[in-house]
Order: sequence, then structure tokens, then C-alpha cells
Amino acid sequence: MKALIICNKGFEDESITEIQNIAKCNITKKKNGIIELEVENRLDLAKITYFSQSIYKVFEIISTGKNLEELSKNTDYKNNENILSQPIKVFVKFEEEEEIEPIQIIKEFMNHFEQDLIKNNIKLEVSMNKYKIPLYIIKEENEYLFGIDYSNKDLSKRDYRIFCHKNALNATVGTALLYFAGFDKLKNSEKTIILDPFCGSGTIPIEAGLKLNKISPHKFDFEKLGFSNFITEKIPEKTTENKIKIIGYDHMLPSIKSAQKNAKIANIHKEISLSKVAVDWLDTKFDEKTVDLILTNPPIYSNRNPDKLIEKAFKEVFYQAEFILKKTGKIIIIAPNKEILNYTEKFKLEYEKEVMQGKQKLFVLQFSKK
Repeated sequence: MKALIICNKGFEDESITEIQNIAKCNITKKKNGIIELEVENRLDLAKITYFSQSIYKVFEIISTGKNLEELSKNTDYKNNENILSQPIKVFVKFEEEEEIEPIQIIKEFMNHFEQDLIKNNIKLEVSMNKYKIPLYIIKEENEYLFGIDYSNKDLSKRDYRIFCHKNALNATVGTALLYFAGFDKLKNSEKTIILDPFCGSGTIPIEAGLKLNKISPHKFDFEKLGFSNFITEKIPEKTTENKIKIIGYDHMLPSIKSAQKNAKIANIHKEISLSKVAVDWLDTKFDEKTVDLILTNPPIYSNRNPDKLIEKAFKEVFYQAEFILKKTGKIIIIAPNKEILNYTEKFKLEYEKEVMQGKQKLFVLQFSKK
């Protein structure tokens, strides 16, 4: 069974790692935030939709074609009769802008689709508001794809993100960053520590808490997911005993209050630690060489954070890391620029790459001790 997944550009490998940890699948293509794969059955694709934290959309591909007429003709009507006979709504998603308006694409496709449904003895029921099955026409390069939307929403949205500052990371980026850092390979021990010293409203610690405790971010809005209208099997909840300490600090009290409220809404507040601690106090909170991973989105220049304050924070995080970070520990920074490279005297840059958060370019920088 073919499927297509949309994730953050630049984080395709991280999303693939997450997906393959959830269900058995074969990756057939990855490019520009798009992953094409094959799964054994619909339940596996539903599990990916439900448990994944690093992706935006999940589609089961039921047809491909060089044009809209061929797309409709090639649709697998026989094996999708129970789905296509429910109230549907058709959407359009193109990787690049098209000269033709989406509504024109839909009208042209529906002319062929309605006729082919009749030929296959399937009654067409279109609903603009009370649809149960969202269907998508997707154009990738020179090929049209027709898919069932298993998500029926932007999977990056989180119900817990009520109290957020304007520079907060997208939740999918926060999760992908964890996989980039290899957090899933850390030893599940009470002595293992993940630290975000600039946690802001808590995205990285909360996403880490959800992932390490195998809690779906969509647990409380399951009925909104597209696959819930046609998959009757129950998605098994996974249980785990996570011993890794997840700690988030920030020097701004409003930020920590926001993070604590968000964590409580996510029902993960008992699994992570969030406190008001300035970066220059880290050596009083940890013993020497005890932190495994520092993972953070540092503050950027603003009226609240003038140049001198940012410069001090950048210098201090590496100064403190020299003391608290294990010999094999890593620092992972994600930021809109590489200004922080000016303050890394006793650390070496091991790896860097560019990723996209929507239309915003971000730099991911990995450091280790020299």
C-alpha cells in the first residue's frame, strides 16, 4: 500500500527514523519535505498518523496519473468502496504554485470522478462541511496523486500550545530536532539528562516527554483524525517506563509559567521538570559531567533581549556546558542564524544543516567538546 507523508524540509531523515520506529515500512522516495513509502496495511498507516510528532500530513495513495482524467480512471474503486461511498470533500495540494486555480482543478477532476463512481456503482455524496472523508489531489513534479487524508488536520498543531511566545519552535521541528540529536539512542536511566536551558514556552521538553513516554499528541482529539471514520481497529496505546530526566530552564518567569501551563494541558507535567533558572546558574544545578544532551533554541535579538544580553547568554551556555556536559555529550542549537558560532571557543562544530520551518530557514548546529 502506497503512502505519502509531508514533513519539514531538511528533516526528512529524522521523520523517517520516527516513522520506522512506529510501523514497518519501506521508504521509496524522500525529497523537499515529502516522503513516499509503502506500508503493509491501513492500520500501520493509522499508527504513523496517530503517534508521529514530526510530520504534517499523511495520505494513502489510491491513484496516480499524468492528467486528471487518468487520475480518476486509475482510482482503485473496488478496494475503496466503503470509503468513497461516505460523504467526501476534495482538496488540492501542490508543491509549487500552478497557473490554474485549485477550484478549477477540482471541478475538472470531479467531472471524471463522478462518472467513474457511477460506473463502479458507488453513490457520490459531496459535503462541504459535514464530510467524513477528506480526499486530496496532489501534484508532485509531472505526476498527479490522489489520496485519502488520514490526518484531516495539520498534525503539527498541538492542543497544549495555548501559551506560546512568538519565536516558539513548531512542535514538529522540536521533535525532529530530538531525532537529529539521537535522543532515542540514549540509555533509559535516571542518570541520563536532557536539558533545554532556553526552553521558552516548553516545546522541546514537552515533545521529548510525549515521545519518551509514548504518548500521542492527538490522544484527546482522536475523533478529528481522518482515519477514524473508516478504520475500526483500535490503535493500541504503547506504554513505557521512561527514566530519562527531561529538564527545561528559562530566565524569564512568564516563559516558565507558560511552559508549565502547556505541560499540564499536555498531561506531561509530572514527567518533565520546568523551572526558572538563568543560564549562568547551571553549574549550581548539575554536578560536573552529568548532562548527556543540551538541546535548545536560544533567544534572538529583540527589545526584550538586547545585543549585550544575547551575547552574554551565548557565551554563558558554552561556559557552563564545559562543566556540566559529559565528555561524550552534545550541544544541539537550532536558530535563524549562525551568530552563536562566535562564542564556541572550547567546542567544535561537528555538523550543521539547514532546515525549514514553514517558509523560515533555520540552522541546526551540533557541537562537542574539543
